[in-house]
Amino acid sequence: MSSNVLLKTYVELVESGFFGNREPREFIKYALNLIEKGIKERHGILLLAPPGIGKSSIPSIIAFANQEYYRLGILRVLHILPLRSIISDVYRRFGFGLERIGANVINPICRQYSLIHESPFLQSLYTVLTFDMYVYNFFKLPIEELWKIERELSYGHYELPRSGIYSALNFFDESHLMLESLDIGAAALRTILYHLQRTETTYVLSTATLSENIEKSLEKLLGEDKVVTVNYITFIKEKGPDDFYENEMEKKIVPYSKKPVKVENISKLVSLVEEFSSNHSKFLLVVNTVERAVKAYKALISKKPLLLHSRFTLKDRVAKLKLLGESKITVSTQVIEAGVDESFDAVLTELAPISNLIQRFGRLARGDVEYGEWGIFFDNESLQGNGIYDPKLVHRTLNELLNVEKEIHWHLPVIIDGRGKYCGYLKLLDNVWSVAKDLVSIDQSFLFILETFFISSKDVMKYLERLGSFVREDVLCTLYIGEPPEDYWKYVESLDSRAIFMGFSEAISYARKVLEKGFEVRLAKYVKEDRVEVESWNKMPSKELKQKMLRREILAIVIPSELYDGGVYGVGLKR
Repeated sequence: MSSNVLLKTYVELVESGFFGNREPREFIKYALNLIEKGIKERHGILLLAPPGIGKSSIPSIIAFANQEYYRLGILRVLHILPLRSIISDVYRRFGFGLERIGANVINPICRQYSLIHESPFLQSLYTVLTFDMYVYNFFKLPIEELWKIERELSYGHYELPRSGIYSALNFFDESHLMLESLDIGAAALRTILYHLQRTETTYVLSTATLSENIEKSLEKLLGEDKVVTVNYITFIKEKGPDDFYENEMEKKIVPYSKKPVKVENISKLVSLVEEFSSNHSKFLLVVNTVERAVKAYKALISKKPLLLHSRFTLKDRVAKLKLLGESKITVSTQVIEAGVDESFDAVLTELAPISNLIQRFGRLARGDVEYGEWGIFFDNESLQGNGIYDPKLVHRTLNELLNVEKEIHWHLPVIIDGRGKYCGYLKLLDNVWSVAKDLVSIDQSFLFILETFFISSKDVMKYLERLGSFVREDVLCTLYIGEPPEDYWKYVESLDSRAIFMGFSEAISYARKVLEKGFEVRLAKYVKEDRVEVESWNKMPSKELKQKMLRREILAIVIPSELYDGGVYGVGLKR
């Protein structure tokens, strides 16, 4: 047995059945060797590998190894994810693994996000948390004590979670969702990576869709001699095709149409879906907006589809995911792109930037499924980015799709031996991102917060009130459905079944439309002695409301329960 602690742990977990009926993957073994070397030498690590190969299992392997052997020089693992929904999936899969090996123990993963605070100061052995939560804690605003800082009752114990970060392996999963946004969140992540590198704090940046342009920019920013790049392409070129590559090459991944199909309206899209899905037992339709998803779902209602989007409560989302394997037709937004371990034998998606397409087609013919059919459709709204994506990226993606000569193998970045009719997805990815700029800049204000001792939490709080958010262009807002409990802690417990999270601007727009339709809109506010009171909105100016939400004086915008259609087959938040 190798002296490599991570490799030893991985083999033991596979043999025990923790990952199900799976043999050890050669690339994961290769990656673990390099990651352990990087950890011991205090280097940063870029992990680049295709969807479905098992990258997201690596944090759990490291956590097991660290607890068992204590030879890695780290005290804990922080598994940082861009979406709250992925945290639930990671937690659930880890629990299934424990059941498989007969471990009758409580799931040791601590979850840390808006609804659940199981490791508020990031001191547990394995914490799974959102990027938002990570940034706030690293930037001296511990979420658990934020209300004290906002009310200037305390500075908060902000060095506690920061010590948790400096003594951890920081694993940034699905990092393309943060880096490719090219907004304040991407600047925050680049600045954090730069700071982690300067302080020799170990991190892994993991993704399937990092273009050469972004990869080289990161290496330049962080120092090529200080970063270990673990690349699946390098692995198969040096070692030859592995089982994952051979298995993917044996599959038939075929296009429904060789070129993207233009549709004129929702009825044309439904006709396309009905024709495309007729010969498939598990069909996935992915669209770019919630509004489109709901329209398509209602038009296909006779076929009893399953609907997934971000405007459901956590409770309803979990219930839907449990039925995902039984549904013949699933209609989803981009929430399906990451963290959902489900395979479909046909995927039709709306045109989106190339990285999003790669992730969506990562749900196609996963694992041992041998056949998959894919298609792309678009309309004028798609070409404009649907108000979500950069139109330039969408147009460049469409141009690549129209001019590609071979059929695209969406599961492999490159085809190394010239076999068959396929090309890998990497060339398209690189071409789309080749003209992108400003990929190496860091935010000096963020760096000042991270590295200046005399900057306190109160200083950061004042800066945040001016800025609005560290990770997105808008403040995250809570819509609460129905009557909130008067007890604050009961209110917190109710959030998984009553809360929907969205950007502040979108929430305000929705609330105004609801008012125009004659519904009552109220505000839930925190008062002394852990109480919650509800008051009329009275169209408080947006700027004032945003400030009060940042200070958590206002907890949520409260809407009537009749505006939410819940349950497994509901449509979620009504328009």
